[in-house]
Amino acid sequence: MCTVSYVNTAAGVVITSNRDEHVLRSAEFPQTHILNGQSITFPKDPLAGGTWFAINAQSNRVVVLLNGAESKHQRASSYRKSRGLVLLDLISADEDVCANWQLYELHQIEPFTLVVYERNALFQLRWDGNQKSTVTLETTQSYIWSSATLYSPVVRAQRQSWFTEFLGQYAALTPADMMRFHASSPTTDKQLNLLMERTPELKTISITQAKVGPENSVLQHSDLLLQQTETYTFDAVQS
Repeated sequence: MCTVSYVNTAAGVVITSNRDEHVLRSAEFPQTHILNGQSITFPKDPLAGGTWFAINAQSNRVVVLLNGAESKHQRASSYRKSRGLVLLDLISADEDVCANWQLYELHQIEPFTLVVYERNALFQLRWDGNQKSTVTLETTQSYIWSSATLYSPVVRAQRQSWFTEFLGQYAALTPADMMRFHASSPTTDKQLNLLMERTPELKTISITQAKVGPENSVLQHSDLLLQQTETYTFDAVQS
């Protein structure tokens, strides 16, 4: 929920997310839940019951959440609904995520960014606390996002530089390459690394990845606290 990347590989599109969070909010391993008649697979946040990463293999949808919008915001004392529950509402709707986004009421919801892959298209959806924005991205390009709530513009630019340098080292990326990147420590400053540790209690606690390809979709979740990884494979579904 705090660092997300998107790359297009020979195996399919790959979306990878680091969850930088308090260790007490470690989530259960992904399970498939039936929401609005849709089979949604996701790791559930123990506090609010939502998630930061979900895949709807029936419709080839992947939605990933980052806290905050373009810039760091001042938190309110309370909010109407968890952003992780908003994600589940959007990915489980009968309509496309982007179509439902236009209608979804976000009043008194904390700012957030969603990375959405559906129908072979890629989108960035943002809510800054006052207005929504929708940006259509090129599926053939590579992207990285770092949460504005944890990382300054300078740090986000540094991470973009690491990402660009990393991509330049490979003629053909694989999902495993992206897992290694998200677990990397390019600097001695643990607060800045992809594998972040701000305090012993606030650090990268898991890495989750979805690969959506022509043959199948694969969800991989690595719990860094338990040092355990589980992989889930879904048969390919026509878009």
